[in-house]
Amino acid sequence: MLLKALKHQNKRGFTLVEIAVTLLILGIVTAAIMTVFGFTNQSFISTSVRYDTQVEARRLMEGLRNELGYATSVTLHYAKPTTLPDAASQKGYCYGSGSNLAVHRLANQRVNYYFNQVTQPINVSITFTPKAPDNSTNHKINVIQVTISSDVFTLASDIFVQNLGSSDFAYVNTSEYPNNEITHWAYVEYTLP
Repeated sequence: MLLKALKHQNKRGFTLVEIAVTLLILGIVTAAIMTVFGFTNQSFISTSVRYDTQVEARRLMEGLRNELGYATSVTLHYAKPTTLPDAASQKGYCYGSGSNLAVHRLANQRVNYYFNQVTQPINVSITFTPKAPDNSTNHKINVIQVTISSDVFTLASDIFVQNLGSSDFAYVNTSEYPNNEITHWAYVEYTLP
C-alpha cells in the first residue's frame, strides 16, 4: 500500500526540455543585461577620460597665459632642445612630450606635468604660433597662439605678451627659421621680469 501511494504521489515535474528552454531564455536575458552594462561602463570611462583631458588642457592653458603674458623674452623652437635650461637660468618652458605628457616649468622652477594622470592613452599635441597684431605696421610679434589638441578636442587661445613694445622688453625669437617656412613651434622658452 505504501508503495502504491509513493508511485502516485508526485509524477508532475519539469521535463528536460522545459529546463533547457528556461536556461536558454535566462542566458539570453543575462547576455542582454551584460551588454548594456558593458556599453554603459565604456561610455562612462570615455566621458571621464574626455573630461580629465579637458581639465588638464585648461589648467595648462591658464598656467601659460599667466606666465607668457608677463614674459620679458620669448623664444620658440621647432622641437624640444636636447638640453633644457638649468634651474639657475630662471627660465620657464613648455613642451609636449609624446602622448599623455606635457611639461611646463614655471619661471619659479616649479614643474607641472599635465595629462599623465589620464587613465587611457591619448594623443596630445601643443603648438605655439607667433602672430603679429592685425593693426601693426612694424610687424612686431606680440601674440602667441597656443593650441592644445587631442583626439577629442582642440583648445586654442591667443596670449598677448604684455611686455612687448620697447627694446627693454620681450621679443619672440623665431630666428631658428628666418624664412617663415615653419608656422607652428613645439617648444616655448621664456623669461619673466
